[in-house]
Amino acid sequence: MEEKEVIQNRITNLINLRQTMIQALIVLIGGIAGVCFMSNSIEKYVALILGVFGICIIIKIILEHQKEIRGYLYKNEGDNYIGNHL
Repeated sequence: MEEKEVIQNRITNLINLRQTMIQALIVLIGGIAGVCFMSNSIEKYVALILGVFGICIIIKIILEHQKEIRGYLYKNEGDNYIGNHL
């Protein structure tokens, strides 16, 4: 395979992975919203803490993938593209 095809496949895989992570984030946020309707108990607060922790991890992963995608897409542009600070 050419290097260009390998990079294109890598970008496609990263975009698909990012979309999957965004869907998981949506489900997790919905679960946290549902937990808010539970009666006050220790389980509710443990679930909220774990859910918020999971949301933070997924957001971090999404941002890392976005940064890698931008690195591939703007490889030839140098450091003068918008969003280089991410």
